[in-house]
Amino acid sequence: MKQKAGLLVAARLIVSGRVLTLSMRLLCGSVLLNYVRGVKSSVVSSFLVVPSLTPPFQRSIADSRVLILGTVQALFESSMYIFVFIYGAVLDAAAHKCGALCGGSRNGPATVPYGIVFASFMVQS
Repeated sequence: MKQKAGLLVAARLIVSGRVLTLSMRLLCGSVLLNYVRGVKSSVVSSFLVVPSLTPPFQRSIADSRVLILGTVQALFESSMYIFVFIYGAVLDAAAHKCGALCGGSRNGPATVPYGIVFASFMVQS
């Protein structure tokens, strides 16, 4: 019975992949996105954006203020993502150490109110 359920899941994934491929082919062949300098551009040509992004990228690298701003923003965002990924594990470890104070016993698991903690973080920001 489990093998039949596994085959059903695999069949759904295969069918959805084929539908995605078919719809992408239809989209690339028939849809015009916009006019660039008077020339119609299709979906396929809009995927090739590297040549159009090269001059702005070179200008961004040339200006030190843009580099500093980008670096500061990247560091801030990465610290926020690290916090979001780690705070659950830290709360679990703290709940395990505090035992009865957090709703559990020294031998049993303590429950952490993740919803209240997350809501507190959102309210304070």
